[in-house]
Amino acid sequence: MTDKSESQYRIGDFARYMGVTPNFLKHYEEQGLLESTQRSSGYRYYDFHQSARILDYIRMRNCGVPLKDMRSMLSMSGEESIALMEKSLDELRRRVEFETAVLEEHERFRVWHEDRLVNPIDWEVRRMEAQYFLPHTDRKDFIKDDRIYEILQAWSSWMPVVKSGMVIDPSAGIEPLPQEWSLIVRASKAERYGLPINSVVRRIPACKAFVYHFAGDGQPGSMEDVARLGHPMYEQMRRLGLEPAGKVLMIVDMKYSDERSNFRCTYGRFLVPVK
Repeated sequence: MTDKSESQYRIGDFARYMGVTPNFLKHYEEQGLLESTQRSSGYRYYDFHQSARILDYIRMRNCGVPLKDMRSMLSMSGEESIALMEKSLDELRRRVEFETAVLEEHERFRVWHEDRLVNPIDWEVRRMEAQYFLPHTDRKDFIKDDRIYEILQAWSSWMPVVKSGMVIDPSAGIEPLPQEWSLIVRASKAERYGLPINSVVRRIPACKAFVYHFAGDGQPGSMEDVARLGHPMYEQMRRLGLEPAGKVLMIVDMKYSDERSNFRCTYGRFLVPVK
C-alpha cells in the first residue's frame, strides 16, 4: 500500500525528474508497468516510489529486455533474472554485430563512391573473393524451388551486406544468355555471419576477375547488351585479350528505380572471371 504522505507528481514534472518523456510514462503504464492516479483536473499523478521502478525499466530496456518480460523479471529470483538478462544480451550482441556490419559496408561504399565521382565508369583486373549466390527470379517470374524460400528471409535480412544482383552464364551457348536475379554475398561474410547455405546456393570460387565499375546515370548499355555479350565491358575485355571463364556477376550496391522497376540510377560492378 502506498504511504499517504508520499509525494505525488504530475506527469510532466515526474517525467522531468526521471529524465524520461511523458509518452514514456504513458506507454509503460499502458503495459501495466506503472500506475497513476487521475484527479478531477484530468491530470495523471505518479507516486514517488515508482521512481526506482522506472530506473529498473530503463536499465532492462537498454539491455534489450522486451517490455513483456519486464514485469516477470521484477518477481523472479536473482538467478532467474540474470538468466533472462543473458538471453536478452545475446540478442543485443547479434543486433550490434548486424549494425556494425552495415556501418562497415556503408563506409566501404562511401570510399568507392568518392572514386566514382571522378570516374563513374572504371575497370580493373584483380583477385575476386569467393561468392555465394541464391537464385531468386529469372527476371520475369520467381524461380519455383522451395529450397530458395527456406533461407531467403535470413539472407535478405542481412542486406546491404548481402546484395542483389544478376548472374549470367556465358557458357550456356545460346543468345540471349539466360539471366538469373539473385542475392549475392561474399563467402567470407556468409560464413562470418552464419547465413544458411543449402543445396540451392551456388558458390563461385575465388579467381582472377575483370571488374567493371559503374555509378549513377553513367551505366552504358543495358541488361540485354549484357545477355547478348554486346556490353561495353566485353569490348574492354577483348582489348585486353581477356575471355570470360565463368559466370558473370552484376552486383548492385544501390539502385533507384521508377514505378515500373526500370533502373533510374545504379551503383555497382560486374565481376567476370577470366582465364
